[in-house]
Amino acid sequence: MKDPKKYWFKRKKYGYGWVPSSWQGWSVIILYGLVILHSIFFFPDENLVGFIITVVVSTLILHFICRMKGPKLKWNWGKGKDVK
Repeated sequence: MKDPKKYWFKRKKYGYGWVPSSWQGWSVIILYGLVILHSIFFFPDENLVGFIITVVVSTLILHFICRMKGPKLKWNWGKGKDVK
């Protein structure tokens, strides 16, 4: 993705990571939260492995989407022309 206006996520101003910058990015974050919340109630206490697998897989999917729909990840100190 070359055009920054089409990014769903932008770099954090301080630190390492992304934050949503469009409605598509916010919908991905909300969907991720709903998946985690659903897995809390869906898996009984005896099935901790299923819960952990769900959290790990959904987090990897979220990270993949952020990488595809956001700028390259790097550490930011709050300064610079590429951080708003």
